[in-house]
Amino acid sequence: MEPEQIKDALMDKFQLEEGACEWHSFPGVHNQYSPRTDIAIGHFSMEKDETKTTEHNNSLNNPKVLFFLKEIYDHHWNNVGHIGDHVDANECIEVPEFDEMVKVNFNINSNARCFIAIEFDNTTSNKHILGSMVNAAALGRVGICVADSDAAFNRFITQLNYLWFIKNVKQMNFEVRNLLIVKKAQLETVVTNLLNQP
Repeated sequence: MEPEQIKDALMDKFQLEEGACEWHSFPGVHNQYSPRTDIAIGHFSMEKDETKTTEHNNSLNNPKVLFFLKEIYDHHWNNVGHIGDHVDANECIEVPEFDEMVKVNFNINSNARCFIAIEFDNTTSNKHILGSMVNAAALGRVGICVADSDAAFNRFITQLNYLWFIKNVKQMNFEVRNLLIVKKAQLETVVTNLLNQP
């Protein structure tokens, strides 16, 4: 399933008019990095001092949105929510309860640039993986990182442990509780299930 197909499916099922692939998050802003998100689902907050918090909160009342996010969350939980064979330090990761994560007063990136930011990766570069994670968490009310290979998936897990570790020892306070990590096959299964919803 190509990113454009995933984007179209989410826009259609969520009944949202804003969505883009390779979304330019800060157009026209100079002297600042402006990441291009693989898939962004609106509402988009594009103007200075503009916020789409109300619109994002309203989307969290949409049953199709909740269906999609719950299935992604369940895969994320199975991937990182308990100690796995692939990483010894998963106890560093704190996974909020789903009901907490979708509360309108969940105070994590409530002034996001878009509602859902999705980044795909098949690299084994730690710097590249970390950049994808930061972009997804920083730009989306919900950020989703999609691993397109087992090697990329393992990198996502180790980097998430790293981000939680440096937060827990108070070296920095970058928030990743709005970030979900799944494999590409898991995302495709969830999108197929969503398309089969009446």
